[in-house]
Amino acid sequence: MPVLLEDLKSLEYRGYDTAGIVYLENGKLVKYRSQGKLTNLENLIGDEIPASSHIGLCLSRSLALEILDH
Repeated sequence: MPVLLEDLKSLEYRGYDTAGIVYLENGKLVKYRSQGKLTNLENLIGDEIPASSHIGLCLSRSLALEILDH
């Protein structure tokens, strides 16, 4: 799952206010989401993502989208 964090890091230059990761563990979806910088999400997750998890996705919400919505 570290690849998901790397993907989010590659998009960080665009600016976003929310980021999250969802992955499958023992047939259940596990979700982590945080606001602000990606380091907030990394701190929230810590070492909790199991290395055995092979299915997951990451998401971000752009600051630009927030501005356009108003």
